Amino acid sequence: MPLDGYLEILGHSDGALVIQGWSMHLAAGRAEIVIETGRIDRMTAVIATHDRPDLGSAGRGMVAVLPSTLLADTAMDWRSIRRAFFRLGPSWHRLEVFENRRFLSEAETSAHLAAMLPMLRLEPATANAFKRLGGPRFEGFETVSSLSAPVRAAIDLAVGTAGSGVFLTGWLLDPERHVTAIRLRNTAGFSQRMDEAWHRTDRPDVSSGYGADPLFAGRILPGDDAHGFLASVPCSCEAGASWFLELQLDDERTAFLPVPVAPPTGTLVRRMLTSVDIRHAAASAVIAGQLGPMVTAASARLPGARRCHVAATFGRTERKPRVTAIIPVPSGTNDIDVTLARFAVDPELAQVEILAVAQPGNATQLGASLQRAARFYGLFGRMVVASDEMDPCEALEAGAAFAEGELLLFLSAGVLPRGKGWLSRLGKPLFATEAPGAVCPTLLWEDESIKFAGNRATAGDTIDRTALTRFAGYARHWLPDEGGAPVPVQVGTIECCLIPKRVFAAMGGFARDYVGAEWKGPDFFLRLRAAGFSCLWVPSVEMVALDDPGETSEPEYWRQTGRLVDEWGFDRKWAGTSC
Repeated sequence: MPLDGYLEILGHSDGALVIQGWSMHLAAGRAEIVIETGRIDRMTAVIATHDRPDLGSAGRGMVAVLPSTLLADTAMDWRSIRRAFFRLGPSWHRLEVFENRRFLSEAETSAHLAAMLPMLRLEPATANAFKRLGGPRFEGFETVSSLSAPVRAAIDLAVGTAGSGVFLTGWLLDPERHVTAIRLRNTAGFSQRMDEAWHRTDRPDVSSGYGADPLFAGRILPGDDAHGFLASVPCSCEAGASWFLELQLDDERTAFLPVPVAPPTGTLVRRMLTSVDIRHAAASAVIAGQLGPMVTAASARLPGARRCHVAATFGRTERKPRVTAIIPVPSGTNDIDVTLARFAVDPELAQVEILAVAQPGNATQLGASLQRAARFYGLFGRMVVASDEMDPCEALEAGAAFAEGELLLFLSAGVLPRGKGWLSRLGKPLFATEAPGAVCPTLLWEDESIKFAGNRATAGDTIDRTALTRFAGYARHWLPDEGGAPVPVQVGTIECCLIPKRVFAAMGGFARDYVGAEWKGPDFFLRLRAAGFSCLWVPSVEMVALDDPGETSEPEYWRQTGRLVDEWGFDRKWAGTSC
């Protein structure tokens, strides 16, 4: 195999391998190159040539760029290259690595290519590869606003979730379509084009804001307001890396826009949820392809346990109770006197510890109300308060951490018993099963219509979100006669549920990858059953569910979007799986 030249300089830029040296036969264009390290890698390289007066007629200088996927996909150690081979007609030729070869850092490689560009002979089809690698580099500041072309851009929101990716929103004003590609990049070497899969949104404010700018005057067409964008870019989100957008223009110029990526917080997740118009025809596709995966990943990364403390103890001193009733008290509710009165008239509830979990805003008035009611009714318990607002599932978890009883009774403040002795009737079937998990009663609205009557779990049935609560909204007489026997069901209800404390702890509480509480409960019960525990419905135990005044008003916009994201996330996990 004849020697055809030497490799004298090796470097890398944007993940691509760059080699420079000289060859007698390699020509500008594309060529199949075989690289020998401790193994053999074969790929297509783009070649540029240049004059080498020191070689005379024996050869010419050459620079080769090998694919940007090479280093990432194959983990090739480019510093250990021994030689390269290329085919010329029927025979192979080899390029040896020069003994005094130079290794260039990424910054050095880019600067070296930039200096070489004026002297390189380039084929038109391969010129862009060299121009991009030898072009300007991000130096930590924004350069879009310095462009003479009518192009401007800004970032509104950028959230990076470790192990998931970056979610970003912003706008690009480019009425004459000068931008040919946009890549999200960072200083750790990550680079991915994002403008081929992003979702565009209308931003009339951008149109009006630049309408009088001389650079854009007359260029922005009336009604052409689709300047906004929303994008999710999967990546590992390396800690400490600086992020930026690289805008490639049609004249080969490059501009940069810093991207201030922040880790997820509750406030940022809410901003993510308000970035989508749920009335848009593409809303479902955007949730499934862009917003949903990032919001669920970000929600799962939010801090789990809120700072909670026992703010008050009320009622008599009691020995360790067997059952602890955890009652989340909604924001704006200052007493649960009706619930406590129902406890007082049922002798078997006198030994139940009551844990009222209050929101920060109503703790003071609720605490005073609990003290008065406990003295009057002869009940006992504690009030737990968190540092910030909690949804019902988070409140139940907070209460469970302080519960003294070996059994937890999850009980909504708006769910009331219809008579006495219901707790023992509810709990008896729980321990008649081989793996006690959770047991729930029938919930009826005040007009005797059904709120919860579990969907029977039959082996082989698939899970359908829309059918989990059968008969919901039907009149009570639609309930089948189950003969008083407990019924295995797919899911229970957290509004009234009895569960061993050890089981709840073993399940790790409720899943955190949901925005709201609505689908955390069904998800919990499905996980409970998947872990081998029972989930039972006792039809003969009936409770009355009162209307929640907070549900009569229109929920905040982010909650509406969050519900759609949660439905998507629930279906992604469970739809089509078998009982």
